[in-house]
Amino acid sequence: MSAEKEIVNFWYNLQGYFTITNLKSKGNRDLGIIALKFDKEKVSDAVYADVSCSISNALEANNDISVNALAREKFGNVVVMQAIDSQLKGMPIPLEQLRKAMVLGSLPKSRKEDMIRKFQEQKIELIEFEGVLSSVLRGLDTQYYKNDVIRTLQLMKYLLLSDPKTMAEMFSSEMLNASLRGELINHMISSEDAVKAFRKTGEEKMGEIIRNSTLRNPEKLATVLQKNVLNSKTRKPFVDSLMKQKGMKRVKAKKEVSLKKFF
Repeated sequence: MSAEKEIVNFWYNLQGYFTITNLKSKGNRDLGIIALKFDKEKVSDAVYADVSCSISNALEANNDISVNALAREKFGNVVVMQAIDSQLKGMPIPLEQLRKAMVLGSLPKSRKEDMIRKFQEQKIELIEFEGVLSSVLRGLDTQYYKNDVIRTLQLMKYLLLSDPKTMAEMFSSEMLNASLRGELINHMISSEDAVKAFRKTGEEKMGEIIRNSTLRNPEKLATVLQKNVLNSKTRKPFVDSLMKQKGMKRVKAKKEVSLKKFF
């Protein structure tokens, strides 16, 4: 099996499905995965999932024709259906009750909702491979896995991704472009754990972050301090401390002069 198919197969196993992966049609063509979930020796759910992933090219399915063509190729082919039916013989589930799922990678964000809708019209569940991969990584424990693909993911999780410095260097490299790095950082700092981590960040680094953000604007900085940082007890000490900083000068209020002095 391909690495993508191995991961999808393991994902179904984690959810309690029994899987059939050695599906082949006439001409020795590799097919997808049949996933069966049993409840008291009865099949409670049955899925036929086809896996089609690409690292470099997103699926061009922005119109009905391409979605329909893919649906016919993967699920409407008579030879494919015959191969699936032969595997289900002797099992208490007819072919027509088999759910259909299409696992795809690199879905264009601008068209994802539209693509999901169009596949649903064909009674096909659209599953993003990135979500499957993320779920598998989170579910991996430290036991030894004989499957080379799953073992590789396990090594990545516990040796590579568990080292913050190495992970940061990896994401800062050419692995992500500037736009994706910015999006990653925004997602990370929006979490509760990230906010707590800032408590350990030094003053100089925090100053650098503020200097390179929109808070370098004095009015915005003052608004944030007033609304989100300072309170009635800390406001006066902050102003007093600010005025004591080097280079800060107090503006002395001029005494009012009586108008009689000018007449």
